[in-house]
Amino acid sequence: MTGAYRCIEDVVCESLSRLEASCTDWSSVRSILAEGAYASHKDWEKTKAYAGRLGGALPDVETPAFGRMFERVLKEGGWEASEPDKWVVLVAGLNGIRKTTAMYEPWMADALREAGISDPPVGTTSFFRQLDFIMATIANDEFAAMYSEEEDVESYARRKARIFAEYRTAAEMVGIVLLEAAKRAQKNVMFETSGRDVGMFEYVDSLFDDTYRKLVVYFDINDVSFAKRSVDQRMRDEMRRGKAAAASGDPLATIYANAGGPYGPDALDSVLADSRRVWRDEILSGRVGRDWAKAAIRITATDVAPWSAAALRPDGHPGTPFDFSPRP
Repeated sequence: MTGAYRCIEDVVCESLSRLEASCTDWSSVRSILAEGAYASHKDWEKTKAYAGRLGGALPDVETPAFGRMFERVLKEGGWEASEPDKWVVLVAGLNGIRKTTAMYEPWMADALREAGISDPPVGTTSFFRQLDFIMATIANDEFAAMYSEEEDVESYARRKARIFAEYRTAAEMVGIVLLEAAKRAQKNVMFETSGRDVGMFEYVDSLFDDTYRKLVVYFDINDVSFAKRSVDQRMRDEMRRGKAAAASGDPLATIYANAGGPYGPDALDSVLADSRRVWRDEILSGRVGRDWAKAAIRITATDVAPWSAAALRPDGHPGTPFDFSPRP
């Protein structure tokens, strides 16, 4: 990474003030981040406590000022369209296999019903808290520098991973501010995770009590090489859009250029192995998420036909294969 080190609180305050300068107690935001953003995000009780303080310093989630700061988070997360049905859903599995896309497909509710889930939530009825969008928002200065300076996928992925690691706790604090507002409105909520460990299950259990129904939808794929190609192409497209966005000087363009998380194609074999192990040894065994509803979706990727997805039925047999919609 080039340039002098900039502390987390400075980057976040500068990034957000470029989007909405008024209506925020920046001194308090800076102080809260300086105190809490350097600790592990997985100490959820502490992260929740700092998030509570941060929520008091930022504009209310329902205000136009907050909407200008976190435009992409709210719009593409479906904040306004989400329904008050009190589901919380963890969408788990390897990157680059269209698991988020699947949650918005018109057949997704049917697939989940085949997996034994009654009255299933889908993307269009839920607020999808995308950590990628939050990260690109609170650290848009860092993203602009990355877009301007990195030229190859490998170094780009490494730098992006460093940004995600450094700003993870701050992003989780903002995410909890959003989730507390979603809970007050009893909205359906979705999260995405690679599933490499059980951290996100612990996160959901720490934030949502038993009045919310909990569901994990685990996605796997027939051939990891398709995921690698997908992630490689997505990252190259992101680099191209990001370079143009950074040159424009528009922070919103920088935020919208981001297309996903930090894993490059070289990381996917280990991500897949870890996610399969956690699903088998921790989730299906009941060690974690014992009281959660569970659905497994198998993605079949091919070069000669549309990708498809099929749920695993409760009897252990695959359900109906549904084709993904054509990509624009």
